[in-house]
Amino acid sequence: MQMRTFFPLSSLATRRGSALLAALLLFFLAAGCSDAPSQDDGRLDLSFSFEESDEGWTGAFVDYPTAKTAEEMELAFDRRPLPAEVGGTRKALFLAGRNLSDDLFMFLKRRVTGLRPNTTYTITFALDLASNAPSGCGGIGGPPGESVFLKVGAARIEPEPIVVGEDYRLNVDKNNQGASGENAIVIGHIANGSDQCTSQPPYRLIKRDNRNQPFTIATDAGGALWLLVGTESGFEGKTALYYDAVRVTLVPR
Repeated sequence: MQMRTFFPLSSLATRRGSALLAALLLFFLAAGCSDAPSQDDGRLDLSFSFEESDEGWTGAFVDYPTAKTAEEMELAFDRRPLPAEVGGTRKALFLAGRNLSDDLFMFLKRRVTGLRPNTTYTITFALDLASNAPSGCGGIGGPPGESVFLKVGAARIEPEPIVVGEDYRLNVDKNNQGASGENAIVIGHIANGSDQCTSQPPYRLIKRDNRNQPFTIATDAGGALWLLVGTESGFEGKTALYYDAVRVTLVPR
């Protein structure tokens, strides 16, 4: 005789409810793993504050000799509190390096998904960062503020260092110093308006954006792009910046 197991209706309801809850949880977790358009027209607004995490951004460095070590170049990328004079305990992304090559490029990057495949997007950036580079001051090779150029852009492939000859170079086109390239445009410099040309100038918060010169690029076949934010230095000293917030708007054309 075959034995059968019967469950009360209340037990079945509980089991079905639990299954539904688990399914919904998996759906929302999956949705959180990719970016999604915030408007019906495909517009995507992204805002990163770095208070709780690096928000998927990573740092890298190029345009310096392979013979130089990270220690010699004083290269650093991490998440740390802002300087006391501009925020204290609030966290930001810290990016620093000593320009021993006369052309150091240090940058942040992040992949964005959920966009329309093979579609041209207009991208605008709005950056809040803390800089201790005063305005109108002299420096080795150039001023510490006006000769450190801020660039933003995007690429279909991951921007990363490659070895070309005896140097680390970028595998996408950012051009050099104050010139824009296919994958990055110049939106200003890091001079903070201070006139304190001292050995330890204070940090100040500065804002930069490219609202007057939107960047355009087409997504890859999977509807993804790599965002790029960085500085290219003609100042042959150390530059240390805190990226407090990055806001990006992507609009399909």
